[in-house]
Amino acid sequence: PALLATVYLLFIVALLRKISAMSWVVFVRELNRSVSHKIFIFSVINVFWGMTISGMLVDSWSQLTSGEKESFEEVLKLFVKSIPPQASFFISFFIIKTFSGIPLAMLNAKKVALLYIRRGLFGSGDGNAAHPDKDGELAG
Repeated sequence: PALLATVYLLFIVALLRKISAMSWVVFVRELNRSVSHKIFIFSVINVFWGMTISGMLVDSWSQLTSGEKESFEEVLKLFVKSIPPQASFFISFFIIKTFSGIPLAMLNAKKVALLYIRRGLFGSGDGNAAHPDKDGELAG
C-alpha cells in the first residue's frame, strides 16, 4: 500500500503540474507555487475524507456487517456521528503536518546564507557590482 500511495502521489503531482501549466502560468516559480498549493489542498481533502470514512468503518464494522443498519439513512446517521471524533484527529494531524514544515524550512538557512555570501563576494550580477578595471583596481 505504501508503494502504491507513492506512485499515486507521483501521478497526481504530474497531473496537477499539467493542469497548472494549462492555466497560462508564466514563470516556473509561479507554476511550482500553484502545484504546491493544489497538492496541499488535495492532501487535506484526501486525508480528511479517508480518515473519516476509514474511522467510521473501523468503529462501526460490527454494526454494519451484522445487519443492524439496513437503510441508507441509518448508515448516514452513523457516518455523521463518527465525524466529530475523526475531525479532532484530523485537526491534530493537520496542525502537526503544518508546523512540522517550519523546522524543515529552517534547514534551508544554510543555502540562504551561502547565497548572500556569494552575492557579497562575487557581486549581484546586475552589472553594478564592483569589478576590476584595466589597471586591476576595483572600479565602483
